[in-house]
Amino acid sequence: SLGAVEVAVLDEADQMLDLGFIHALRQLMPLLPRTRQTMLFSATMPKAIETLAKDYQNDPVRVAVTPVATTAERVAQVATYVRQS
Repeated sequence: SLGAVEVAVLDEADQMLDLGFIHALRQLMPLLPRTRQTMLFSATMPKAIETLAKDYQNDPVRVAVTPVATTAERVAQVATYVRQS
């Protein structure tokens, strides 16, 4: 039963958004106990996912694995422009 759920895990939340599952999540989440732990994982954090996190998590903590828009050290990036013939 949904009333027995202690932990809800939303993995790939950005993909769920892209696939249109956000509406189903908005219907499902209120059916779960308010005392549950909710973990949300996403490679990107669009505004709709931030809103979902705020709506269904208590005191959410955001953990960023890497700074946004960085490249790995010691990786050379090269761009080659080729004329179209």
